[in-house]
Amino acid sequence: MNTSFRILLSIFSILLLLGCREEEEVPVYKPIIVNDYVTAFDLVKVYAPGLGKEEQIFEGYFSETIPVTLGRSGEDSLVFIMPELPMGRAELKVEINGKPRIWKFNLGIYFLPPPSAESVFDALIRNNEALLSEMGAFGSLDRFSQDYLKWISQLKMEYSQLNEKEKKDFEGVMTKPFNKFWLNFLKDSPSKLKVPACEDYPIVDFLGRINFVENLFSLPFSPRGFEFLAKYTELPDSKFYRSIKTGIGLSFWYQIGLMEALAAKTLTCPILRNLAFKIPGDQPGSFVEQPTLILESGEMNEVYAFGEFQKPNMIGLNSFYEDQFRARGERFKTFKKSTSKILVMLANGAGLPIMEEEPLYIIPASAPLEQIPFPSSFPITVQIFNNPEIRFIGYGFEEGKLKLELESLTGLDQDFVLNMNSRDFEKNVPAKLKVFCPMLAQVVLDEGKIQIDIQYGSPPYQINWSNGLTGTGPFDFTPGAYTVQVLDSDGCEESIEFEMPEFSTVTDIDGNVYKTVNIGNQWWMAENLRTTRKSDGSLITKVNASSEWAGNPEVSVYAVLETKPGNDQKYGNVYSGKAVCCGICPTGWRYPESEDWHQLQEYLGPSYATKMKTYQGWENSVVKGSNISGFSALPTGYIEWNGMYEEEGLVTYFRVPTKPEPPFSHTFYLLGLDSGEEMRARAEGSGGLYPVRCVKD
Repeated sequence: MNTSFRILLSIFSILLLLGCREEEEVPVYKPIIVNDYVTAFDLVKVYAPGLGKEEQIFEGYFSETIPVTLGRSGEDSLVFIMPELPMGRAELKVEINGKPRIWKFNLGIYFLPPPSAESVFDALIRNNEALLSEMGAFGSLDRFSQDYLKWISQLKMEYSQLNEKEKKDFEGVMTKPFNKFWLNFLKDSPSKLKVPACEDYPIVDFLGRINFVENLFSLPFSPRGFEFLAKYTELPDSKFYRSIKTGIGLSFWYQIGLMEALAAKTLTCPILRNLAFKIPGDQPGSFVEQPTLILESGEMNEVYAFGEFQKPNMIGLNSFYEDQFRARGERFKTFKKSTSKILVMLANGAGLPIMEEEPLYIIPASAPLEQIPFPSSFPITVQIFNNPEIRFIGYGFEEGKLKLELESLTGLDQDFVLNMNSRDFEKNVPAKLKVFCPMLAQVVLDEGKIQIDIQYGSPPYQINWSNGLTGTGPFDFTPGAYTVQVLDSDGCEESIEFEMPEFSTVTDIDGNVYKTVNIGNQWWMAENLRTTRKSDGSLITKVNASSEWAGNPEVSVYAVLETKPGNDQKYGNVYSGKAVCCGICPTGWRYPESEDWHQLQEYLGPSYATKMKTYQGWENSVVKGSNISGFSALPTGYIEWNGMYEEEGLVTYFRVPTKPEPPFSHTFYLLGLDSGEEMRARAEGSGGLYPVRCVKD
């Protein structure tokens, strides 16, 4: 009896221990997450073996009080949306088949956008309805638009049934970076929403949108991946989860709808195949093609322009964009089929329509060529090639005409090539610039006096100045605005307006006196700097231009340009980048920055470089400098990093700091004056020596 009791007691104890051990050793599983932590409103997938065959919905709790509903994902996993919890460690407990399971999470910080006058829901609806409105322009998208509208209406209805907490959670889920990446609310870039007009080339947007979605499709299970978003279909069917699934579904409709609209727009946009210029023929309303354009110098020329256009088609002339359109169109078919399958699951039980798998657009087999007057809205650029002796003033297309203004800089006839370019279209048109009145006249300021320089005209000339003077000059003029009229013996006439600038002086720390000039609202030194000290009295080391300069950008040095007698006074000194930093200009003056040069150029207007260069001393210039601004830029050349003196008589460069505040960190670019009519920017050769001009504070 005692033995039997002891046996029964042992069995009972073993069973009791086993039961306690099962209660104490609750299985803990590692969650299947992308990173090593999750945040609020993340879609989370957890490994949960032994789910059984029947149950599809499971209930769980965080901290015993925060309920969570989970849905089955395959045979051994669950998915749910992480509720809003404090940062740190958290445990999820779910009862499965009568037994508790535990998952441990490391919760990170999550960020919600700042409060806005427009909720995320309102922005989502607004942008989808805006796209839907744009799609109304394409009859082929009518059925798609009707089904799209039903999804928008469904989300409106579902959202209206949520309580305030659920609406807040909806906002949180939809503003997660990966969801926003798909939904594309476009608050900060609304221009992307608009389906571009033909002149803005919608085919480029279509190709970009395909690449965008293709990159998402290629990603594995990750917060930006298509596969990840598909997991939203496995969320249980509750009011909150239903609104999330409809919102995600709407993101797919948005992406596919935008691609459909871009494709439809692309197929309505003609492509430029050829461009022809014509002149009126003998019969009224007739035109004759002009293989070589004949244009008149100094006049606004008008030439009738006709474009041959063709819509994209399968057997038309190939172009890069058309080939890409066809290739990407095949990828679009794959995207749409995958999207349709996901929408079937997202709409399960909601009675929502599913989009057709095949794209709605069809690339036509062929398309006719149509020649029409060239539209002013079509984007095309016009430039001239290989002739620096022509001044290209401007062009424009208006009412089927090319309006073009050019000037011969030599006063002689010029042959050139007119280049027409529009993305994948390019055509070179031979042209001739005729000079019917070969007279070039410009007012110049030389050594402080005004005179007129006339080339290629037929003397004698009648020259009348607005202050009553006659003849070529030179004359002394007081500051102010003037006009001069020039007439040659062949009847060629030119009227020139100009301003005589105001001059003054400034003295540096060494006692050097410089002429200064007022240009617009600025005062500039009209000579290059010659100081050997900075304004605080510190010396700048002098180096020999031909042998001593080592090109070290960290050394504060200058050199004197002494290749010819008097150059040191005329050209001034050239300085290293370290030298110009920190107070090299006279008191009340400063080293000019990019904005100062830009203001100078804007004030002087077209051909400003010509107005800045001296009348004499420049070699190989097609147009002589007039110096009418009084800036008096000389062709000093510069000293290279290796100590060689380069390009005297041809160019001058001025350093411009890339940072507005001193000490510039020795980072500059160069603005150069050469034979052209504008200053040219280039990168600074490290360690070179260049002249300095100062501008008044």
